Parts: sequence; structure tokens; C-alpha cells
Amino acid sequence: MRTSFFPGASVSPFKVRESEYLPQLFKLEYKIRAGAQWAITQIGYDSRKLDELRRYMALKQMNIPLIGSVYLLSAPAARFFHRWGVPGINASADLVELANRQAKSKDRGRAFFHELAAKQIAILKGLGYRGVYLSGRPSLRRIETIMDIEKSFGEDDWKVFARELQYPLPEEFYYFEQDPDTGLASSQINHEYLASKSGFARNRKRLIQSPAFTVGKLTHDVFFDANAPGRKLGELVYKGLEKTPRPVQRIAHIAEQASKISMYGCQDCGDCSLPDIAYLCPESQCAKNQRNGPCGGTKDVKCEVLDKDCIWSRAYDRLKAIGQEEHMLDRPVVFKNGALQGTSAWANTFRERDHLSANSDGQKSR
Repeated sequence: MRTSFFPGASVSPFKVRESEYLPQLFKLEYKIRAGAQWAITQIGYDSRKLDELRRYMALKQMNIPLIGSVYLLSAPAARFFHRWGVPGINASADLVELANRQAKSKDRGRAFFHELAAKQIAILKGLGYRGVYLSGRPSLRRIETIMDIEKSFGEDDWKVFARELQYPLPEEFYYFEQDPDTGLASSQINHEYLASKSGFARNRKRLIQSPAFTVGKLTHDVFFDANAPGRKLGELVYKGLEKTPRPVQRIAHIAEQASKISMYGCQDCGDCSLPDIAYLCPESQCAKNQRNGPCGGTKDVKCEVLDKDCIWSRAYDRLKAIGQEEHMLDRPVVFKNGALQGTSAWANTFRERDHLSANSDGQKSR
């Protein structure tokens, strides 16, 4: 007996900064290539971003159904989202002020928050989303109330709601220009973003590029890439090393670690992903050891666990300087080989034992 599964994926379109927002969109495309058949958004209160996600998916031919998340808001929840936050969920100061004001009514804002959720559902339907996930632990009675309100709206009322329900954070990045007529996304890509991708802008960023990135990429392109001019030499050296006594192999491993620890904080995993993440180590610099794109757990670029910038946002900036940011996830899914922990990553690459030498089915690529 066969069981039918319908794998889906989440997407967080309410990120504020370019370097954390666009990698989320790149990763959605990555998830679809990996088999996602539908996608659900994070909770958010910006209709323009919801429309932008839909437009971006159409532009990149990501033809899967979208489901929107609607959270039955309350004043305490709005304050929590704003002050403490849940990574990916943003509540602006204006939204918190509105929620607090409504909470002073006799019903503590219950009618207002019901209508707000109903308006969000109407917007999602108007934008072409295929479904809604209503969260916030509402009772069945409250769900029925919200759905009855939504049914009472006129066919085009959602367009008015979409213009009023926009609560971005200061300096929030948008991929598309705003349509002055609808207040939503237009078909024109953000002009400032396009200017930042110009040759002149990229050249300026190259001048301040990290030395670790420059050295790592040069070394990879010369020796470690499958078609690198020095690849055959490396393969011969490490094939020969395997025939030498253990102490000799150990000395070579120590020399490798001496260079990689100082530059990248290498944790000696044996299955190196530096080339996958713009020469940033996911073992030492990511709390979740993410090798397949950002997790969504950032707020204003900062990691939800570590008090520092997300390595995937940093990777985006590094790759943008050389015009490769849009291709940061154009590769098979990475499965780290834990059995290689504590062994030479260089040897594992040249002897084709690591993930770089295998395709997504685990078979040798050469």
C-alpha cells in the first residue's frame, strides 16, 4: 500500500534587510528543486511583502501553491513580537500602537482583531493565495466569527485592506518598486537594488572583500574545483600520502588545520563546506551548522542564538561583490558525512570521499 505525501516548505518573506531577505527567496527556489510542492509563509503584517513574494515566484517560475499565515493578533502578542520578537515575525511600532489603542475598548479589542484577521484572509484570497493557516489558538467559535466577517466583504474590498494593512519596519528592503495605484508591488525591480549590482558598485565592494574569502576562493579555483588546473596534482599528492606512514599523514593534517583554523575557525569536520558558503565555516560560525541556506532564525541580520550576523547574510554580501549572490544555492542539497569527522578535508576532497564529490543520490559524480 502506497502512502501519498505532499511535501511543502516554509518561506519567510518579512525579513527587513536585503542580505537576509533575498537568501530566503533563493532558498525557497532551492526547496522547490528538492521537492517542495507547496509553500507557507511566516506570520506578517505587510501586504506589499505578500504580493512581492507572489510576484517573485512568478518571475522565477516557481509554480507551486502558496498558503498564507494569519495570526489572530492581540495587544500582548503585538508587544511581544515587537519587543522580544520571533525571528521572521515583525510587529512595527505603529502596529503595536494600534493594537494597544484597540485593547482599551470594552471588548479589549476582540472585535477589531477578528476583523483584522478577516481582512488578512481577504487580502490573501485577492492576491491569489491558495489557502490560509489561521493560528493564535483561536476557538472554533472565533474561527467561525472571522470567516463570517470575511464572507461579508465585497469582491474588491481586499484592495482597500491591502493598502491599509502595511506595517513595514524602518528602512525595510523591497525587491520590487511600489505600485502607486495599489500600494502593492509593481512589476519593476527596485531601482536602488539594481544600481547596487552595477559594475562600479561591485568594484567598490571588492576593495573591502575579506582576505579569507579571497584566499579561499583562489585556492579552491586553483586546486580543489573539479576542473581546477591544480586538481590532478592534488590528487597525486594525496594518493601518494595514503601510502606513507601514519605520522607523515598526521603532519600533513596538522599543516592543513594550521591554515584553516586561523582563517576560518575550522572544526575539523572532514567534509568541508567552505566553498558552499562563501568561505565561512558552518561548523564554527553557525549555531545550527546550516549548510543548505539560512534557517529563517534572524532578526535584522542577527542570529537568534548567537549575537552576531548570520553567516548566510555575510555570504550573500561576499558573493554580491563578485556577482554570484543569485547563484549561492545553485547546487545539490549538501548532506554532511559525519563519518569523516577528524579526518583531512583536503584528502577527502582529492580522494573523492566528501559531499563535493557526490551528487544528491550519494553516487560519485566522476
